[in-house]
Amino acid sequence: CDDHVHGEWSESLSIKPDKKYWVNIVTSCPNGYVEDSEGNVFIYSAEGLAWLISVCNNLNGAYNNIYGKTIHLINDVDISEYKWTPISYFEGSINGHGHTINGLYINEDADNGPWHVSMLGIIYGNVYNTIFQNSHVTGRNASLLCSSIMGGSIISNCGFNGSVTGLRGTAEGVASYNSGIIHNCYSKVDVSGFLEPMGFLSRNYGDISNCYSAGHVEYRFGTHCSQFSLE
Repeated sequence: CDDHVHGEWSESLSIKPDKKYWVNIVTSCPNGYVEDSEGNVFIYSAEGLAWLISVCNNLNGAYNNIYGKTIHLINDVDISEYKWTPISYFEGSINGHGHTINGLYINEDADNGPWHVSMLGIIYGNVYNTIFQNSHVTGRNASLLCSSIMGGSIISNCGFNGSVTGLRGTAEGVASYNSGIIHNCYSKVDVSGFLEPMGFLSRNYGDISNCYSAGHVEYRFGTHCSQFSLE
């Protein structure tokens, strides 16, 4: 794998099995995941992006060697065919180069699933220049991008589109917690949940600038529209 070039609210808190998991489909490093000797990883396909799950979560014989590396999206990728397994923590950088990640799909049980569901878990790194389109995240304490953006991390020039459903706990369009920097991003995510559903972020102890949220937010016991703009 190295140095080669190539909605509606559901009354039930239990999620029935639907799509297969990517982690059970991509069980070895695919041609769409290319790493060079200078700390760059190039993603060419949905399978390549899905391999990141195994790398970050130490699955399928992979080990987490993402620290300090930059992941480059070379193409738009559509990952809607299978289900994404939430990553526990992410310590690298993603540069989407203006490309789109389409169809992120997470659907986890409220009782037996992870404590927090999101694409990247806790971020100790950066995400740049990436559009997330047609994303759908369901589970306990649910967010689209991550649970936490830690100090020193930067999220910049990103767009978030889709829906997040928190079966229990919190629910956010982008992240639950931020102590880093979020700049020039938007959230058009419809969010529903029991506790403090937020269209963009729940708790901010960092810097946010030139961002806006325009999604609809639904409490379990009522609705309101959560929109804001920060310049």
